[in-house]
Amino acid sequence: MLFVYMRKQPTMSVTLAIPYADMAKQEINDFREKFDCGEPSLNEYLVNTMGQHNKKGITPSFLLPSTDPLHPLIGYYSLTHGQLDCSGLTESTKKKLKLPNVVPILRLSRLAIDKNFAKQGFGKILMAEVFYRAQISKQNGGCVFIVVDALHEEAKKYYEAYGFESMVDNPLQLYLKV
Repeated sequence: MLFVYMRKQPTMSVTLAIPYADMAKQEINDFREKFDCGEPSLNEYLVNTMGQHNKKGITPSFLLPSTDPLHPLIGYYSLTHGQLDCSGLTESTKKKLKLPNVVPILRLSRLAIDKNFAKQGFGKILMAEVFYRAQISKQNGGCVFIVVDALHEEAKKYYEAYGFESMVDNPLQLYLKV
């Protein structure tokens, strides 16, 4: 009999969103037809690109379904792993963390909530999942920051409320220490 001791590993998943790959084709078609977050590029990603990115292993996406047949998808987020050149960090962050020039990151590629569910706390739920997945990435393969490219100033303010800071050379690219 083999016993394996796994230290600091979660004993159960705390996520509510379902990986795209685990969704039934009909559910996905319903989501595509009925989802509208008010941001055309995020709607188009769900309709035209998400399936191929998931199939090819480019960008895994996680979907939060609802029980409302008229609005079956509350929201989604997509993640990728990557690297960050630390030259764009604020001087205080560079001094405080004393990091090498390039560090591993988890990139929040997309985050979208259907307009019918906006401002009801679902964005917070999905962000909590992103933070959870970042901790798992940190434990399993390295992850120093979560990085996001905000689409506009309103989105930037949303991420700043979670403690994200702007990169010096690109104010719409934000980072948060994991």
